[in-house]
Amino acid sequence: MVLVWDENGVHVPLSTHPLGVRGTVAEALMDAGVSHEIHHLDEPEAGLPDEVLDRANVLIWWGHARHHELPDDRAEAIVARINSGNLALLVLHSGHQSKVVEKLFGAKVYSKGGYDEDSQTELVTVCAPQHPICQGIEPFEIDDEEFYGAPATFPQAETVLLQSFFPKYGRYYPSGLTWTVGEGKHPIERSGAGKGQGEGEGAGRVAYLRFGHETSRSLAHAMVQKLIVNAVRWLGKET
Repeated sequence: MVLVWDENGVHVPLSTHPLGVRGTVAEALMDAGVSHEIHHLDEPEAGLPDEVLDRANVLIWWGHARHHELPDDRAEAIVARINSGNLALLVLHSGHQSKVVEKLFGAKVYSKGGYDEDSQTELVTVCAPQHPICQGIEPFEIDDEEFYGAPATFPQAETVLLQSFFPKYGRYYPSGLTWTVGEGKHPIERSGAGKGQGEGEGAGRVAYLRFGHETSRSLAHAMVQKLIVNAVRWLGKET
């Protein structure tokens, strides 16, 4: 089961997301026949009680203005499940500044190249066409998305899936990234022992897709919805 979660922010315009951001994301899953549940921050235990987390194998996370309201114990419960391989995580848009991501990576993630919430044209290039998340994805354009500028302080990604270019500022941003984390990973300081030997693959899978500012309909874009479905299947180890 895929758990679609958001912070239930009052700043999310119903004209853009009539059922909240979580509802727009869920549309992609419904169209693809993916089993899912929808929960949010204002439910008991922040919509993330153990029994719900235990039913899920993939968590889709969207947050923006209420990161600080998530109880620490819920963030820790999520991270423990990711590191053990019992849950995978898809982070959308500004969810990269959530407590979950901070606890998972051990540091906050910032976009040091700045941001601009006014609608921008975003040109998206596919960098890893062979990756399962990018199957069927062609270069595409979004005409009303928030600008983020690189560099960003993500930990080194295993795969850069997508790169965005914002013509107004002439700046780029990595808009699709993947990692593996947790059990099975053995970080090394150098280049490994050769013959393809490296730090290994962690039990937990994590992906980031930059799209999803609350005033944008980018999450309803056909290519973005396909990316979400592809990501869920990769995270769930179906591909």
